[in-house]
Amino acid sequence: MRIKHLFIAPHAKDYAVSTLCCLLEVSRGWFYGYKSSEPARQA
Repeated sequence: MRIKHLFIAPHAKDYAVSTLCCLLEVSRGWFYGYKSSEPARQA
């Protein structure tokens, strides 16, 4: 799943996050949740 996040993050400035998530079959909630939980995963 990390790969999907690594694809969406840099493209989010050019395309809607909802569109990118739809194409990769993940929810927007997953994208933003993954982003906010990153410090906990690195600990």
